[in-house]
Amino acid sequence: MKKLISLSLTLLLVMSALFVFPANAEDDAEKSAEVIVSADGNYEYSMAMITKYYEDERGEVYIPSTKDIIIRKYIGPELSGKYTVPEKIDGFRVVEIGEEAFKNCGFSKITVGNAVNTIQDGAFSKCEKLETADIRHTDIIKKKAFEGCKKLSKVVFNSKPVYSEEIYFGEKSFYNCTSLKSVKLPQIFDMQISKCAFGYYYDTKAKKLKKVENFTINCVSKGKTSAYDLGTVRYAYKNGFKCNYLETSDNKSTMEIGETGYEFRYKLDGKTLSGWKSSNPKVLKITDKGKITLLQSGKAKISVTLPDGQKYSRTITPGYISSRSCNQPDYGISDYNGDGKTLKLKKGEKGYFIIWGKANSIDSKITNLTPKLIKIVKTATKKADRLIYVKALKKGNAKIKVKVNGVKTLTLIAKVI
Repeated sequence: MKKLISLSLTLLLVMSALFVFPANAEDDAEKSAEVIVSADGNYEYSMAMITKYYEDERGEVYIPSTKDIIIRKYIGPELSGKYTVPEKIDGFRVVEIGEEAFKNCGFSKITVGNAVNTIQDGAFSKCEKLETADIRHTDIIKKKAFEGCKKLSKVVFNSKPVYSEEIYFGEKSFYNCTSLKSVKLPQIFDMQISKCAFGYYYDTKAKKLKKVENFTINCVSKGKTSAYDLGTVRYAYKNGFKCNYLETSDNKSTMEIGETGYEFRYKLDGKTLSGWKSSNPKVLKITDKGKITLLQSGKAKISVTLPDGQKYSRTITPGYISSRSCNQPDYGISDYNGDGKTLKLKKGEKGYFIIWGKANSIDSKITNLTPKLIKIVKTATKKADRLIYVKALKKGNAKIKVKVNGVKTLTLIAKVI
């Protein structure tokens, strides 16, 4: 009997060794939350979590990172003046600042490291001496992250998501920041701004929520004005804040040679921005108010200084029409026989030349160099092309001269057979 019990226990131990049950996600999270004190004694941190997905019964499992950490709390000497959150602690990369990690700290300027993707709830709340925050590498700013920083007057944000799919501001992330009169935010689709994230404070005397007086959002758009669909502008308008943004009539950086009418407008109390300049006026002409004409092949940069001091510029190049390049204005023929350049017609036959380019980009003065051989019946425009209809009169090589874009002269050849 004793031998049988002993054998049963042995089999049970062997089976236990063979079948290892999957770790529970909550257990993993608890292990990862183990707080470690940094070697210099200034920080409490824990390892960041990595999510792994399995196709079996284990499903979603969280395991601690081997290189990334979350700062849980600053426990070092009192901070003052300028302070930079270290990019690494004990050799581990800092990727997140935890809840209330720097609450009530006394620095005047904070710079967050390049790898910090997330600032958690209340991480820098109640830092009453804080005046400037540089968080240009951070995508996610959670609830009340900077709440109660009453002297905070300047924040440097990133221009596009660095690590995440969007830029996110949690509810009241900059609440009660009464010195923050304006912010510069990117005008992008990938932006989510939660309730009271900017421009609000609680009036203790009146005991009610109020807006920061004349709070303004400044941003630059490089696309068409679907502005209300963009998170930054939508938040401003929904909350009744001033919003300055640049809108363009087209979202492309290419134009057709000779095209005009591209206007750029800076929304500042309905006024049109002035002071536009072109880096190469021979290629690109732009009026003081922002109306552009692309004169000839080549690149040129347009630029302007916005009212808040931001510099805006972009490069314009010749575009394409029906897959035909406008960089070198050219022409085709009606039947594309022969070499594709010479229009072959029998005596008395009609045909036409096609000149690639916007109709108004071509000089209307067309010169028939051989009127005895060919007759210009009429000219017309079709979408972006100029058509020259001709009739063959007599055998020979007929020539027509046309000036394109006021710059280049083309010689059109028709062989009458």
